[in-house]
Amino acid sequence: MKKLKIIVAAFAVGLATVWSPAVMAWGPERQTYTMESPAPHATFNSITDNPILGDERDFVRVAEDDGTYANEVELEDGKIYMVYIGYHNDAASSTNETGEGISKNTRVVTDFPKQIAAGEKGTIYAKILSDTAEPHSVWDEAYITAKEDLKIEYIPGTALIHNDWDLDGTELPASLFTAEGALIGVNEANGTVYGCAEFSGYVIYRFKVYKEEIPEELPKTGPAEAIMAVAIVVGICGGAFYLYRTRRALKKTTASVMNEPVDMTVNEPKEIDQDKHDNAGDAGKE
Repeated sequence: MKKLKIIVAAFAVGLATVWSPAVMAWGPERQTYTMESPAPHATFNSITDNPILGDERDFVRVAEDDGTYANEVELEDGKIYMVYIGYHNDAASSTNETGEGISKNTRVVTDFPKQIAAGEKGTIYAKILSDTAEPHSVWDEAYITAKEDLKIEYIPGTALIHNDWDLDGTELPASLFTAEGALIGVNEANGTVYGCAEFSGYVIYRFKVYKEEIPEELPKTGPAEAIMAVAIVVGICGGAFYLYRTRRALKKTTASVMNEPVDMTVNEPKEIDQDKHDNAGDAGKE
């Protein structure tokens, strides 16, 4: 955690002077404060001279895994990226005693594109919601680009909240990526965040980037190929039916022959009439 804070502080100090809130897609327009003159009531990310974030209205950053955070990053195939969402209830610590500075039902919402086309500019969005802060919600954006079509996928288990209290390192639920949002807090995720920098923190999650695998193109099938396929199927079915009928007929014929009784009687030769034989011989001599 200390290492990450050092990284965030380093980039904030180095880039805060060249980042102008005028070009940031944050909102809404709201009263701003300083570290020396904090808010008299609960309000989020409205201090303009935070030593870590600089202008807190620009609270969403993106970076290659373990790299330097920026407001815009070009994605590359096969790499992992992380999104940073800072939060700070800017109320003065003295307002916690009266309750005016305590934020209730505090939630974080975020979203990112699930794919990006070559040359496209995608938006990573985050919002902090509160029932008692004024305004009730603040939001900011960071941007991603790519030189080729890419898929973007959240890495499960990487959405963690970080602060200097017991909640540090706790995984946030999937509601982080819904309109409902995920509850944050101090020692537990109960939505209660007190005023003052000591109760501030940040959420980090990671996503991976990859090319979509396109299957090889299947052979084109036109009307002629479809007719040929139907003819082949019909021919096969017809041949099978003919074979079936032929076998049935053969079985019936074989059974009929096997069951028919065979006449084993031997016919004896007829007795020859000798007188007729002799007369026939005489007639031939004449």
